[in-house]
Amino acid sequence: MHKDLIHLKNWFDGLDFSLKLLYRGSDNGFSYEDFNRLVGNQGPTLHVVKSEHDYIFGGCAFEKYPTGDGTNKRDDKSFLF
Repeated sequence: MHKDLIHLKNWFDGLDFSLKLLYRGSDNGFSYEDFNRLVGNQGPTLHVVKSEHDYIFGGCAFEKYPTGDGTNKRDDKSFLF
């Protein structure tokens, strides 16, 4: 297991969850529409991004991801890393 994934899993220690890949830009396209089609209405979601310079960042949202209708939801548990 990659060391960064181990670190992320440690953040969620004690929580019952599983990971499922919903979207990968290099496979599914990099447009907002592509992302929203596969991730919209899913939740909770963990977003992990690896930049072209090998930086890893992302966020975690515990509410369902919006479907692109312009609405936002408040989620006091969500965070960025």
